[in-house]
Amino acid sequence: MTVDKPWWPQTPWYLLDVPVHADRRGNLFAVEAERIVPFVVKRVYWITQWPQGMKRGNHAHKQGEQVYFCLSGSVHFTMVKRGPNGITKEEIVLSDSHSADNHSGLYIGPMVWHSLCAQEEGSIILALASNYYTEEDYIRDYEEAVRGGGA
Repeated sequence: MTVDKPWWPQTPWYLLDVPVHADRRGNLFAVEAERIVPFVVKRVYWITQWPQGMKRGNHAHKQGEQVYFCLSGSVHFTMVKRGPNGITKEEIVLSDSHSADNHSGLYIGPMVWHSLCAQEEGSIILALASNYYTEEDYIRDYEEAVRGGGA
């Protein structure tokens, strides 16, 4: 369920800032559903032992929304979506969130084709999802996804 908050960007993907509480004990990052993350979190998953250069994702979600955080290393994201002015494509690199000056997450909304590629051996990604896993929510064909899910 997406939360209706007018101050969140109304774009298919965007970077979101995560507050950091830094002191001599380290950096504490806190993410709250319906405050920082624009949906109620139904599923959390992570990717570890990720070989450098290996791609993952390569799909879109019909309804699902996700927020990604890079906990270690760096990961290159590519997002593609058809909009009223044609196809929009953007590439973003997330790197580890262990420093007080780098604390971004990446929101990806429904019907956005996205792929992820580890830029460093052993990169770790944590993902928060708006829905439980169901294969029916996935579009695994690029052409179908950028057409908007229609046949």
